[in-house]
Amino acid sequence: MRKGISVIGVPMWLGQTRFGANLGPDAMRAAGLVTRLKGLAYRVSDEGISRSVRKRPTSVRTKC
Repeated sequence: MRKGISVIGVPMWLGQTRFGANLGPDAMRAAGLVTRLKGLAYRVSDEGISRSVRKRPTSVRTKC
């Protein structure tokens, strides 16, 4: 029985100081991640890019 892998892209830019950090999931796919995993005899399901990432709050309330 072959093992299965689900590839889920989550663009993450919060806390990053470098421009383009959120492009990681697309870059890994373009580099052939899914094809390479299939070549290692895994069942691969590419779930695409998750768009449910919460956006950075515009203001933060704190109690003093």
